[in-house]
Amino acid sequence: MSPAGDVTQAPDPFEPVNRASLQVNLAIEKVIFRPVNTVYRTIFPAPVRTGLANAYANSRSPIIFVNDILQGQPQRAGRTLLRFIINSTVGVGGLLDVAAANGIHRHSEDFGQTLGVWGVKNGPYLVLPILGPTTFRDGVGSAVDIITDPLFWLFGGIDDTTTEGWAYTGAAMVIGFDTGRDDLEELQRTSIDFYAALRSAYLQHRQSEVLNGASDAAALPDILDTLPPIE
Repeated sequence: MSPAGDVTQAPDPFEPVNRASLQVNLAIEKVIFRPVNTVYRTIFPAPVRTGLANAYANSRSPIIFVNDILQGQPQRAGRTLLRFIINSTVGVGGLLDVAAANGIHRHSEDFGQTLGVWGVKNGPYLVLPILGPTTFRDGVGSAVDIITDPLFWLFGGIDDTTTEGWAYTGAAMVIGFDTGRDDLEELQRTSIDFYAALRSAYLQHRQSEVLNGASDAAALPDILDTLPPIE
């Protein structure tokens, strides 16, 4: 069973709304995110920003571990768990990626990728306010990742989000924007149609993640052969 055919393609029935949403996001980026990021880069030198990005990535390890298991990848799950233990201890809470320095490199998994591995198609392409590009499948996956994240419940869950929870979310947004800002600006500078270029880049990136960097579905685990097709 293939993961979802060619997932570099997704229907875009909401293109006019998506394009309008992208313009809103670009305006928010110009007024809020870029100035905040400029201050962030001014205050914190690159090594400090790298450490903060490492710590945030380390905090995502439980989600990655669960999805490794769901995708039938016990070896990758073991590496994720080992990375988390090493970086949370020797790596000072993940600020230092000691695991990668010793050959245990990070990979990213989420429930959207898991659904893709299980054979769920992308569904419509969407551009959400503030959150940016996604698909229906990945949007559902993101929601599942949130409610299965131990930190979400530690920070108060659905009914009682704490100050710490809002601070974590804000920090995640700042770190995420800082990590992708240069590539996003380069894509915007070199694109005739930024909307189409961003859609293509997003879908190709997600295909690579679903296939774990492989070129086709042959590299996916045998667990796929035992799962019923999901349309």
